[in-house]
Amino acid sequence: YSGEGIMITDADNCIVAVNAAFTRLTGYTLDEIRGANPRILSAQLTPPETFQAMWRALLASGHWQGELWDRAKDGHVYPKWVSISLLRNSAGDVTNHIASFVDMSERKSAEEHISRLAHHDSLTGLFNRYSLHERLEQALLTAQREGNEVAVILIDMDRFKSINDTLGHQAGDAVLIEIAQRLQDTIRESDIIARFGGDEFIIALTGVESGMRSCASIVSKIQHRLGQPYAYQGKLLHSTPSIGLSIFPTDGNCVETLLKHADIAMYAAKAQGRNTFQFFSSAMNDGAVERMLLEQELRAALEREEFVLHYQPQICAADGRISGLEALVRWQHPQNGLISPMKFIPVAEEIGLIEKLGAWVLNEACRQLASWNAEGVHAKRVAVNLSAHQLRSPDLV
Repeated sequence: YSGEGIMITDADNCIVAVNAAFTRLTGYTLDEIRGANPRILSAQLTPPETFQAMWRALLASGHWQGELWDRAKDGHVYPKWVSISLLRNSAGDVTNHIASFVDMSERKSAEEHISRLAHHDSLTGLFNRYSLHERLEQALLTAQREGNEVAVILIDMDRFKSINDTLGHQAGDAVLIEIAQRLQDTIRESDIIARFGGDEFIIALTGVESGMRSCASIVSKIQHRLGQPYAYQGKLLHSTPSIGLSIFPTDGNCVETLLKHADIAMYAAKAQGRNTFQFFSSAMNDGAVERMLLEQELRAALEREEFVLHYQPQICAADGRISGLEALVRWQHPQNGLISPMKFIPVAEEIGLIEKLGAWVLNEACRQLASWNAEGVHAKRVAVNLSAHQLRSPDLV
């Protein structure tokens, strides 16, 4: 017994014998195909070049193996891996062709599944970051050759984290799947759409001819579609998009630069109050560089203890007495002098330094209060401002 299908043809390539596995795999018995040419099994999907290469190899070496596409008796098409050998008599003449084969359908299906996992986001089915980079590079090359533009759109869903935090990741996943569907319904088939990670999506509009004007119309539609409520288990969930755009070749001539500039524009959209879109500008880039330097200096400032507290009296309106003090943090920058908390507190919150800074403020306020008490200056209370991030921390108490 052989698990492989076996077929034998004569010198004229007419079928003379098959085994049981052949019948099981193809559906044909020997009586049905005896004397026929094996081409009757073909699904007409194998390239002619493959057959040409097969016969060249058989005549040259007497052996060939490769992939062919056949059609079974019931009509279904399947790929098979075939090994063919020639038999010759003592005079060197071909007497038979012997072919053995296996059905590759399951293997092909597994390969396609693996390929899809490698190139697509498992949740939404959209292209993943790897495929985006690959396809966007091709789109830029085509646009450069044809003299067109490409718009790179980065979408970040506002306050999406609150959906995950309050209803769980299952609700968040349902919303992400719906976002992907709405985006696919809004853009053209020729455009590229990918999930960049988390609640970020990238769209590349290819073959753009009128730059900002045509993009603004499309992005307005995207903004409207994504801003509609999302139904989940009888609830209506709300999340709006902040969108940044960069245009090839004006804002960059490579994938990395265009993505970076779209990201900068997206943060500018968030700074404008969210649920809006912004086109990249060089001024934004300058601001992004300034912010990056601010982040770096802010981390160093905590290590060097460059912060100071100023104390503002709290006055009782009834009798004018000082009822307490409020501690206000300032950054004593070595070159730029005092920096307002309005400038560095939001950054500290975003980059995860607020708890460390807040702990220093609490400690310093307590130290100062103890010092005043030791000197005979008794302050009833000192108020210290807290970030909402600190209220979530188990270390606060």
